[in-house]
Amino acid sequence: MKILSFDNFFLEVQNIKQNNIKRKNVLKIQNATAPLPDIDLANFNRLVALDNPPARDFEGFMRQLAGKLTAFLPDDDNPLKKYRIGFYLQDRTDSSPARISSTEYRSDPADLSGTDFIVMFNREKLSKAESEDELAFILGHELSHLGWQHGSSRLHSFSSNEETACDLSSMQMMHRAGYDVTVLHHMDADAPLTEEWRMRREARQRAISEYFDFRRPVALDVSLWQQARYEEWKPDLKMPAPSMTEEEAVAVMTENLQKIYERGGEESFRRLLKDYVQTKDGAQANKFFLRLAASAVKKFPPIDEEKRNGGFRRMQRHPVSVLGNAIPVFSSLPGNKLYPPEAVSALGRYFKENPDYYRPMKIFWDKVLPPENPVMQNNRGRE
Repeated sequence: MKILSFDNFFLEVQNIKQNNIKRKNVLKIQNATAPLPDIDLANFNRLVALDNPPARDFEGFMRQLAGKLTAFLPDDDNPLKKYRIGFYLQDRTDSSPARISSTEYRSDPADLSGTDFIVMFNREKLSKAESEDELAFILGHELSHLGWQHGSSRLHSFSSNEETACDLSSMQMMHRAGYDVTVLHHMDADAPLTEEWRMRREARQRAISEYFDFRRPVALDVSLWQQARYEEWKPDLKMPAPSMTEEEAVAVMTENLQKIYERGGEESFRRLLKDYVQTKDGAQANKFFLRLAASAVKKFPPIDEEKRNGGFRRMQRHPVSVLGNAIPVFSSLPGNKLYPPEAVSALGRYFKENPDYYRPMKIFWDKVLPPENPVMQNNRGRE
């Protein structure tokens, strides 16, 4: 691994004198006020929701620490200024203390495209941190991945290797913020005995010995994450009562779709919908589904517009998309189908106005719409 421009890059750090940097007080809990990223909790394994008060306190604490670490960066290189980032605790058993992930592109966890991100901290690993300085290094490393993957010249000047570059970037941020970089001596004691880690340690230790001075580590209150506990997050959905009219049931399920649209949980909704329609025969179930879909297209923004403006994650949570993915539940029900005319007409108009969504989904929607293909022929349907 070749370190690029190492000496020049740390020249500024070398010139900073310890007596010119005033140590700030230990960070205190602050509730988060910055915009949080758009995230579907159901897609992340054992993530502690911010509904949990200790987790919410931890989010505010980490956001303040991130602001302290990035304060010296120009706006065009400052991740807090460029992106929406959330800080979450995660109950998992792997060896990594933290990971950063895009909320928009889940097919490849290493892909940090987009504008919405979350830093997920391993609560068990964080419980072993002995100072705020160690936490600062972990956080600075994860934030530096954004700079590397989005082409920051500062990050790419550190090293030709992404992990090493993020290490050195975090050390620079720590030093500028007044933290003690020499805590890495302690942290490196538990590093894996692999070739990659050996080279990373060499780069880190070289930087410490040549460019950084000792500073007293800042005390760390680990109770923030010791008190937080993972509870499986599920949207608060309501099952329509058996005594309800079809119109009332549609209203209840539309409100459920509103909750999915805001926070995610498509699988929970599909299970609820399946349980509800199993109490009906195929004809009544299909009629209910089409009236629910018609209610959704009236209440929520056009799905093609949502995809263009809100990104893939927002489009995937859109009620029309959620209902489209639930069609197999209805198409497999035995018996004839009923096609309420007003619902068929509303869906026909909607799909003509949203062709980008409808074109690849036509084969599915045709299973619950009249066989005459009303979307293209303006068929009013039949009761």
